Amino acid sequence: MLAGLGWHKNSAGTEMDGQSSVQLQGNVSRATITSSGGKGSALANAGMSVDLAGTAQANTVGLASMSVKNAQVQVLKNQVSGFVNAMGGAATVNVVLAASGEGRKPLSSTRLLVMDNKASQVDAFGGKASVLLGTGSLQLPGRATANSILLDASEVHESPVSIVDNEADDVVSIGGSALVNALTAARSQLRDTQIGSSGNRAQGIRAGGGSAGIGRGMIGGVNLTGVAAANTVAIAGSDLRGARLSVTDNMASQMASTGGSALANSISFTDHQLTAGGGYGAQLTNNTARNVQAFGGEGSLLGGALADVSMSASALANAISVNKGALKDSPSHTLVGNRAQDVVATGGGASANSLWLDNATVQGGSIRLGNNVAEQVRTSGISGSVSAGVVGAVEKNGRALGNTVAVDRQATLDRATLSLQSNEGRGITGTGGFAAANSVAVSEGRIQNSNVTLVNNRASQMSSTGGSAQVGGSVLYSTSQQSSALANTLAVTGSQLDAKTVTFAGNQAGNLHAKGGILMANSVSLEDGGGASSQLSASGSMMGNTAQDMSSAARSTSAAAGLARNKSSARAAANALVLHDDARMDASSPWLISMNDARQVHVDGGTALVNALAAYRGARVENSSLTILGNRAQDIRASGGASQVAGVGSSSNGVLAANSLYMDGTQPNRLTATQLQIMGNTARQLNADGGRINANAVSLNGQGRIEHSTTSIFGNTATDIRSEGKEGTVAGFAAFGKGVGQANANAIQVLSAMRQASLQLMGNTARNVSSPDGLASANSITQADGASMDRLHATLAANVATEARADGGHTALANSVHADGNLSNASVQIVGNQGSAQTAGDDALVNSVRAQKRGRISESSVSIAANRGSASGGRANSVDVAGNVRASQITVMGNQGSASQGGTINSVTGKGQVTASNITVLGNTGSASRGTANSVDVAGSIAGSQLAILGNQGNAQGGGTVNSVTGKGSIKGSQISIIGNSGSTRGGGTVNSVDNGGSIAGASITLVANNGSATGGGTVNSVDNKGLLSGNVVIAGNRGSATMGGTVNSLVNRGVMAGSVVIAGNDGRAMAGGTSNSVINHGVITGMVAIVGNRTMAAAGMTSGSVRNIGGAIVGAAGVAGNSAYAANVGYTYATPSVGVVNNSVTVVPAFNIISN
Repeated sequence: MLAGLGWHKNSAGTEMDGQSSVQLQGNVSRATITSSGGKGSALANAGMSVDLAGTAQANTVGLASMSVKNAQVQVLKNQVSGFVNAMGGAATVNVVLAASGEGRKPLSSTRLLVMDNKASQVDAFGGKASVLLGTGSLQLPGRATANSILLDASEVHESPVSIVDNEADDVVSIGGSALVNALTAARSQLRDTQIGSSGNRAQGIRAGGGSAGIGRGMIGGVNLTGVAAANTVAIAGSDLRGARLSVTDNMASQMASTGGSALANSISFTDHQLTAGGGYGAQLTNNTARNVQAFGGEGSLLGGALADVSMSASALANAISVNKGALKDSPSHTLVGNRAQDVVATGGGASANSLWLDNATVQGGSIRLGNNVAEQVRTSGISGSVSAGVVGAVEKNGRALGNTVAVDRQATLDRATLSLQSNEGRGITGTGGFAAANSVAVSEGRIQNSNVTLVNNRASQMSSTGGSAQVGGSVLYSTSQQSSALANTLAVTGSQLDAKTVTFAGNQAGNLHAKGGILMANSVSLEDGGGASSQLSASGSMMGNTAQDMSSAARSTSAAAGLARNKSSARAAANALVLHDDARMDASSPWLISMNDARQVHVDGGTALVNALAAYRGARVENSSLTILGNRAQDIRASGGASQVAGVGSSSNGVLAANSLYMDGTQPNRLTATQLQIMGNTARQLNADGGRINANAVSLNGQGRIEHSTTSIFGNTATDIRSEGKEGTVAGFAAFGKGVGQANANAIQVLSAMRQASLQLMGNTARNVSSPDGLASANSITQADGASMDRLHATLAANVATEARADGGHTALANSVHADGNLSNASVQIVGNQGSAQTAGDDALVNSVRAQKRGRISESSVSIAANRGSASGGRANSVDVAGNVRASQITVMGNQGSASQGGTINSVTGKGQVTASNITVLGNTGSASRGTANSVDVAGSIAGSQLAILGNQGNAQGGGTVNSVTGKGSIKGSQISIIGNSGSTRGGGTVNSVDNGGSIAGASITLVANNGSATGGGTVNSVDNKGLLSGNVVIAGNRGSATMGGTVNSLVNRGVMAGSVVIAGNDGRAMAGGTSNSVINHGVITGMVAIVGNRTMAAAGMTSGSVRNIGGAIVGAAGVAGNSAYAANVGYTYATPSVGVVNNSVTVVPAFNIISN
């Protein structure tokens, strides 16, 4: 027999049934019980096979190879307070041991009860041995066990197994394990069995390790390992069916493990199988754990849940660990009302109130973590490889988990309900790695057909400080000093999230800090892990979450595979959905991000994502709907360090996205067949130093594109948005190509194609949006070099943008569409907007459309209507096309505004051809300083088109163009109408006129009922052409005046003039060398000229009511009707009565035929 006090039965084939019972009750031992080992075998393998083993026992029941039915085995109210010591073996106090040896023997309808026992001063010092029940296989073992039940190769059927109201203190194992108030089962079957641990107290439990393999995978292979377990259920290599496990109202304190693990109030399954048709439930409720510490040795912990480390320890408090098994038929895992405080792991992991699934399958059932409190959970990491992807391979890494679910290494949750509700994590600290509170981490696993809910959780005072690491496959970076802190977060790495629903609501996170890596609060992250892509197939919502006082600072890093490659890189995400590395969001994934609040989020050396969806490196959003509604972001900052970001070189680059969709990376990103709405959001005080900033915006950078999608940005407010870029050379027109130094507010930016998309920006307000070194875009749509807008429908309506500003020759946009590509089969409407923009050059764009860099508009409709805008150095309420306009309709109507510093207002300008198009400028009011107002200015030819300038009012200071058509190319087969306009210029200019530098062939030009004036020389209500003129020109019913050599109600041509010219019913006055109501041609006139019924004031140096042909001949008829001379053929000479006045005359030079009245 074994040394010590107790009852043992070791008779193979013996049965105990009926009314039999075994009780050890009321024993008190204050004596010293000591055993020193020799070589031998004890208790038929129920104990151990050892080279040097000693066993000291008190109040112990041992059953070996027995069948027990309808019996009771009880250890009750025993006390051992003396010194129980085993040198080289096991010290066992107040324990039930059951083993079946070579074959399983049933224990059915039998109650196993260890209750109300007390044990103290139990010590075991190990020798080389193989130790009981899969609890370990050690070279230098010691096992100290108190108030516990140990099962090996046993069948337990319909039997309650309980450990209740026991107390243990000062239990020590050197070279092995210390088990207190614990149940262990190995190679057993538990069927329709209730296992309960409640009301137990344990303190002062310490274990120090030797080289060992412990727990058959529960605690892996270690060189220096000690295991301290209190109030714990550990099951290895067993079958479960209909089992119910409950760990309730226990307390554990002052636990320490050196070189291994400390487990308090926990449940662990390893290599188990849940028999079909069974089901089971595991419940941890109202347990308290304080001061649980683990100090690492070199080893492998928790079979992958905490993987291989050189110095590794695990401290688990109120935790469930499931490793390598299948749990079917709706198992339930419940952790409710637990409290863990001061849980510390040095060189490994600390887990409090958490569930770990490692290479396990859970089908159906539920996982619930509710009302748990974890505080002061700390780690300090050493060199190692941790958690096979959840945490990664590190040189210095510590893991601290509070109220968290980890699904790891091919683990699967199928048709399950996962809920984290009303948990609180405080003071979760990971030094050298990873800290998580109220979170779900899925690594190379799968969640399918399940519901995931995180509601009303609180996380505060979290920090993570990185060490040199390769962390999390992608969830956490690859870095020389890297860390990650997750608060109220779902992180999926190399995994598939095929959930029915994902719900985040009412979570709070504050006072969170990460130094050297990632910080995430109230967020979902899908990342690439080990080359495998993640997939999101779940409808989700993030509502009413709050994040504040978050900071992430980086060190030298290679970061997040596309976010940045960086000497200084970090990422902070608050209330955000992040897709990374070919992650895909598919048709069954509608998402709502609503009513969230983020404040004081600061990132030094990387990216800040707030109330946003961010997608990177080939990530795709397909056939989904996304709504970002009513969120608030304030005081968000991202500052860059020396970096390589998304393929763009930069010495300083920070990226910020708030209330936005942000896509980036060198691989193509897509937004396909998706309904996207960004509505009612507020962003204030956002700053990105050296990079991009996006507020209430859609930003698709790199090769990102939109296809077959609808994007609506409604009713958002952005104030004080500033981006400061340091990039010296940036591809793209005056601003952006690569997106460095950009500020986007209530905006859409796509650096690749937009096809068959509908984009709507309505009712947004942006104030003080600035970018000293790049693009500033407020309530606008921008597109990159070389791409196209094909079959695009874009509407910008009722937006307000004030003080959009860009310096250094860059572009500022307000309520505008800016494309460095083509618009084809597109419809663009800019209606009822108010805006202002300022640049140091001429690249401000307000309420306007621009197609730059050879961009063209074809088979499209563009409407600019009822806007109010002002531009300092640029364009307002206008259309500017660098390429051709073909088969398109452009309307500028009912706008008001001003443009200074040579700007353009209410106009259409271009450098290419206008072909088969209609351009209408109607009912606008505008003023320009040295610029253009209410006009069409085309550098190329105009063919087969209709241009109408109707009912506009405008003025130009310092010279300019008002209510006119100007060009440098030919006008062929086109109709130009300038009717009912009112305008004026000072310092020269063109008013209500056509001024063309090429030929006009087969055109119809009508100037009717205009009112204009030009001071300091100018052209008013006139046609001035520098080439062939053919077709019909009508200048009728106009009123105009010109001083200092102007031209009024006249046609001036420098070439052959053919066709018909009528100047009728005009009222004109030209002074000091001006021309009014006249035709002046420097060439040959063919056809007919009629000047009829005009009112002209004649004075010295003027030409009025006359036809003058200089340097050529008049062929055909020329005359001045109504007090005007008429010449039927050339050669008649009439003397004029006055000198210096040409009035109602026909003059031919050099023939000098002058007809005068």
